[in-house]
Amino acid sequence: NELDDTELVVRQLKQKLSGIQDDIVTLTARFQSTLRYMEKIEIEESLAELNARKEVVAGYVKKAQKRLLSLQTRYKELLTRGDSYSSGSSTGSSSWQDIRSEAKGGYGASSSSNS
Repeated sequence: NELDDTELVVRQLKQKLSGIQDDIVTLTARFQSTLRYMEKIEIEESLAELNARKEVVAGYVKKAQKRLLSLQTRYKELLTRGDSYSSGSSTGSSSWQDIRSEAKGGYGASSSSNS
């Protein structure tokens, strides 16, 4: 469902960000140890590219985490609302089924354009 997909995206983006940070550390160490001027220029260019990528990926991580929090909150609200319906009346079970199917991803199709 959409909640699981978003959790996966957050995890993958964090791994990508970690890899970029590791590359920055490696190149920075290489930059400090090299003596050749041309190699330093190439490393500076690579570092600038990596820092730009880091900023972009960090932005995506922030957006994905915000979306995940929104989905988790909505899911929790649906479950809470479902509990109050099921204990209320005889029509509660059909409402609970509607809420449960919505919580499992039924509502995600219309809100996916926001991401």
